[in-house]
Amino acid sequence: MAEVATRIAGSCELVEAARQVARRADNVLGLLLRALTPQEIAVMTAAGCRADDWTRVQVAEDFDCFRV
Repeated sequence: MAEVATRIAGSCELVEAARQVARRADNVLGLLLRALTPQEIAVMTAAGCRADDWTRVQVAEDFDCFRV
């Protein structure tokens, strides 16, 4: 039974797409990460946020700097 399920899953486009997403280094808990934009850094800095190196800060793709 497990062999049949494995064979079916191996040919499924949805399962293969999920595998590809899971292999991405920027996939954390199902969220894809990205760097902050210069505009987001400016907004966050104006709001009192600080970082030693903003280039090392990663956020989820749907991050909203106005909600910090």
